[in-house]
Amino acid sequence: MDKDYFEDEVKVLDVSPEHLKRVFAKIKAKKVFDDKRLFTSFDYPNLKLTKNGKGVRLTEEGKLKLSFTTKLSTKSKETIKLFVSRKKEAVDFLDRLGLKPIAECPSHRISWEWKGVDFDLDQFPQIPPFLEIDPGDSGIALKKILELLDLGNREVVTLSTREVYTKYGKDYLKLFAIK
Repeated sequence: MDKDYFEDEVKVLDVSPEHLKRVFAKIKAKKVFDDKRLFTSFDYPNLKLTKNGKGVRLTEEGKLKLSFTTKLSTKSKETIKLFVSRKKEAVDFLDRLGLKPIAECPSHRISWEWKGVDFDLDQFPQIPPFLEIDPGDSGIALKKILELLDLGNREVVTLSTREVYTKYGKDYLKLFAIK
């Protein structure tokens, strides 16, 4: 595993967007993104990657980001991200590798940065909003961050978005399947 690709983020489930907006304004966090996003998930026709804790995704959020994620354990994952400039060529490239689009899901994200910590408030269809926290190299303990945001009583998980859908009794791949 290359430490450059290791992600140490957690998700705080069932958060209030209005509460978080107030808290981030109060602590003077810098808003760096506020827009709609579209995820397109790719896999081999037999779902070989998905079944093995891996995933390929093209994310449209102002720019195009192609990512490959490998779940290393229940608490860690490795993600390699590559920014691309043209969607058609990226999709054609993946197709040549045998990867087909299997699901497409819209969401809305607001992102903030504060003292080296990245925060992403994600709002997906049919599930409650959640906050991703990536402390990065900030040196600030997660417990302190949760206290600062007044989220100490919320459930904190290291699940993928698909797994969050499963937690709420929903099948992500069926809900957002590309027909």
